[in-house]
Amino acid sequence: MNLGSAEEELLAPLPNIYFGGAYALQENLIFYYGGGWMSLTYGDYDGELYFARGTLEYWPFDHVGLGVGCAYTQADIEYVTNNKKERYNLKMPGPMIYLAVGF
Repeated sequence: MNLGSAEEELLAPLPNIYFGGAYALQENLIFYYGGGWMSLTYGDYDGELYFARGTLEYWPFDHVGLGVGCAYTQADIEYVTNNKKERYNLKMPGPMIYLAVGF
């Protein structure tokens, strides 16, 4: 059974703002920070994304470092059709621990 085919393409600028930076507290201890916002409307969907992050990296070796920090992500999405409206609000805050490898 052949159900047919469909194709769709979207090419549009997304409004967004981003800021970030780094500060070396010592030669092997670096503080990174960043955050931003992005918005998109497509068809019946409208949404925004917010994010922020701060980390502290310690590089005890030339090519290997360890990091700890905190990240926050929030997505607000709204779906509206003729007879219904749905809203989704997703928040993901939390700590993080990671291994960094550099060359």
